Amino acid sequence: MDTRATDNKVIIYDDSCPMCAWYTGIFVNNQMLTPNGRMGFTEVAQSKLLPQLDLNRARHEIPLVDTNGGATIYGLDAMVHIIGNRFPLVKWMLGIKPIKAFFTQFYHFISYNRRVIAGTAKSKAGIDCTPDVNLTYRTAYILFALLATVGIGIAFGNSLATSYTQSLLLVAFAWLAFAPAGMFMEGKRLDYLGNIATIMLIGALALLPSILVHALGVTWIGLPIIGLSISIGLMMWEYVRRVRNMLA
Repeated sequence: MDTRATDNKVIIYDDSCPMCAWYTGIFVNNQMLTPNGRMGFTEVAQSKLLPQLDLNRARHEIPLVDTNGGATIYGLDAMVHIIGNRFPLVKWMLGIKPIKAFFTQFYHFISYNRRVIAGTAKSKAGIDCTPDVNLTYRTAYILFALLATVGIGIAFGNSLATSYTQSLLLVAFAWLAFAPAGMFMEGKRLDYLGNIATIMLIGALALLPSILVHALGVTWIGLPIIGLSISIGLMMWEYVRRVRNMLA
């Protein structure tokens, strides 16, 4: 590993996004970047690195800035530069065009939806790096969440010996309980629906422990009731938190 490859690099991350803070922290903690190798967007406005950024592009693709004045690289290329320095196989694999094309789309899928995944409010300090709402990636995320909740809902229904129709009605009721309020979110409807998609995913994932325990042969009736109660509680808590952040 050539440690010098990232010695003069600083990654500028969305510090209103817990996921971004988490993975850039991993880069620093594992010495893939120097201790000063990351900076939040709330700090960059006062930094000498600001002129090296294309701020519009940086909202959608995380920038890796060269403190010696070299070119700034963005998005998947920035990630590959950091990770590929430690794991050359990753750099080699992402050099294959079909693989890179797939992961580029996956990167954009996450990046354009990161705020509705995390459910955080816009930063009131520094530069706001909230990504644009991209209709294609937002629709894809909502459909992904819908398919995941339908699949997990059917599995949960099977653990209760209910029919597919009853399981689908349960999932439809959960979505319809939250979605209509988005009609009143003028200018934020797609953000609202994105947050609802995440809430549904959280609720569905909370059902997985009871589904897995049932698959192991435990048929105690209280198990799905507990799982469903936890799921509903998490969804309600997330709903209140996310709506407050949207209106902040």
